[in-house]
Amino acid sequence: MTRKFFGTDGIRGLTNAELDLCSALVTISTDPGHKPHPRYADPRFRMAFARIATHYFRNGGFLEGNQILRNADRLKGIPGVLIHGRRDLGTPLAGVEALAKVWPESELIVIDEAGHETKTPGVVEGIVASTDAFRTAL
Repeated sequence: MTRKFFGTDGIRGLTNAELDLCSALVTISTDPGHKPHPRYADPRFRMAFARIATHYFRNGGFLEGNQILRNADRLKGIPGVLIHGRRDLGTPLAGVEALAKVWPESELIVIDEAGHETKTPGVVEGIVASTDAFRTAL
């Protein structure tokens, strides 16, 4: 299927089922009332998103293994806030916990009910509160 994303036949190269699978992988939620963003109904958007996501996954995010953790010492003295949804099925909590452990100036905020999105109450509020705190600290 990966080859179809980058072929010359464009959107006709993928079946609706394949496009749906790509959308499901990025919009998965444990919230029974979850409704994906309406843009995922557009097959052109799904194709573009699938191509971009596949390109990054195929290339390991353009990072070497554990590159961020290995180079976290470069963050010394820089404050940061890591906001993560406990129910994020695509990006496990263990990764951000490992970063928080090697970045002493960071604060980890885990939103219990959130996944990999900002709609869950607490996520946007955490982002706004964090940026406000940085603004007033300047």
